[in-house]
Amino acid sequence: MESRQSIGIGIVIVVALFAIFVYLGNTYPLTSTQTTTMPGSGYGTSSTGAPSTSTAPTTTIGMPTSGGNMEMVNMGGMSFPQSQLAAITITASPANLSQISRISLFRSCAGHDFSGYSFNGTLEANRSMKHYYDIPSSLVGKAHVVQIFSPFNGTLIFDSKTLDYPNGDQIVVQSSSANDMGVEIFHIDLLQNITIGTKVVSGQLLGYKNASEYSGFDIAYGPLNPAYPCGGRCQTPMSQGLDSIFNHMIPQVLAQYAAVGVTPQKVIAMRAFRDANPCHYPNETGYGSSGVNASAWADPRYWDNVT
Repeated sequence: MESRQSIGIGIVIVVALFAIFVYLGNTYPLTSTQTTTMPGSGYGTSSTGAPSTSTAPTTTIGMPTSGGNMEMVNMGGMSFPQSQLAAITITASPANLSQISRISLFRSCAGHDFSGYSFNGTLEANRSMKHYYDIPSSLVGKAHVVQIFSPFNGTLIFDSKTLDYPNGDQIVVQSSSANDMGVEIFHIDLLQNITIGTKVVSGQLLGYKNASEYSGFDIAYGPLNPAYPCGGRCQTPMSQGLDSIFNHMIPQVLAQYAAVGVTPQKVIAMRAFRDANPCHYPNETGYGSSGVNASAWADPRYWDNVT
């Protein structure tokens, strides 16, 4: 009798332990995609990251998966695969850092209102979701001096020459490793041998900062619009999705910037901070064009100095 009671108690214990194990497994799964917020510099800066691997830097965007398949992110009616949005594509600096004096923060108030959807599909407004590369006064007005390079292997798919912009070309280069992604570079004088359809390699000289505008040049990163060419304000192949190039740099390029004092934590402002401190874009002309906030351009809080 005692033997049967011992067996019965043992069975009850095993069943209880199994139930506890199942409960803990559902509550605290062994595998999950985490988002890490890195400490900022005191001006609301941050960078989010997916779990690190042996090849990807910790500054990439954390993207959840479902059933092992990458999901799609909707950006105003256009959807893009998370695998492309999270890709590490920037394999070379677009600038010769010895010719750069400072870099504007992603989500700063410097320059134009250049906003859209972040890479999690959230619509943002009243901010600049690109980086301006400013040059020292000693290089202002000098033609064919300030170098601009291709940040990855790709193809030139757009050139604004037909739009006759006064301050250099506006170009788009499509990434070869992530075909949905591209960079848009503003105020560049392209080399004559680089035209639409030209294949370029990472680090290749594309041209020079246009000398007619003193500020430097700027660069935006995001998915390409699958509906291009299209009407209305759709002037380039870029979509409304925007992210910092610093979230997509390989470790070697991040190290080059860190060597001159520039890190993702310092040049990416948090969305929550900018939401609480929105930019204002009056029709000022002090900087040279309507819609640019000249006072914000001079505000050092919106910049990270290259040392």
